[in-house]
Amino acid sequence: MNSNFETHERKWKLRFQYLLSLFLRISARFLTKYLYNVKVTGIENVPQKGAALVIANHTSFVDFLVLTHITSENFRIMYGVLDYSIYSKRFIKQISSATGTIPVATRAENIDVRERAFELIKWRLSRGDLVLIFLRVS
Repeated sequence: MNSNFETHERKWKLRFQYLLSLFLRISARFLTKYLYNVKVTGIENVPQKGAALVIANHTSFVDFLVLTHITSENFRIMYGVLDYSIYSKRFIKQISSATGTIPVATRAENIDVRERAFELIKWRLSRGDLVLIFLRVS
């Protein structure tokens, strides 16, 4: 009986994650298209299928929204890599985990999180996904 409950709970969690992810992507599209009036050029450089790393040169939530909007034009889902110190904040962690964001830490911060991040990035790329990495400049 316990396994049936766990299976049911897992299905609902996956549905919630999907709906939250869909809501965030629709919000990103609305914000970048109508509020910020972003004009996209060079969309042909984003592959229609197959793995790719998208590297942003600085960190900003607006950049994430714009890049999410751009990839959703091709109906691709992009998985972000987020600094563990930001990811571990309660509200951000709930949203980030629902959208498949990968937390990453330095070796000094948390070696286990760092190793897990590299495993997840390799796995996502092996599946043919897009992975967004913001360079950490300090």
